[in-house]
Amino acid sequence: MKKCQGCLKSILKQNADQYELQCEHVEIFCVNCQATYRRRDTHNAIVCLRNQMKNQNDLFELKLTSLENDLKRQTELLINIDQQQKTLIGHLDKQSREAEGK
Repeated sequence: MKKCQGCLKSILKQNADQYELQCEHVEIFCVNCQATYRRRDTHNAIVCLRNQMKNQNDLFELKLTSLENDLKRQTELLINIDQQQKTLIGHLDKQSREAEGK
């Protein structure tokens, strides 16, 4: 005896493969849209394309968030460098005035 992977019904081993090919509860993985669905569920081209678009949109949003974070870090770094340069210029101006006053 062997259990069907879909409905978990006990079946004779020699009939198991044929039974699982027809069992509505067997899960199928679609390599195109990365979705797992049961054989009885509808998974036509429109559903598949919709899933693919959702997956691509999710990837796009992850990349966009990553780019936004990179831009924010780079902007903060540039602001920091600008502040350091202004401080350094201020010190150099002060030293220059002090040197001229002597």
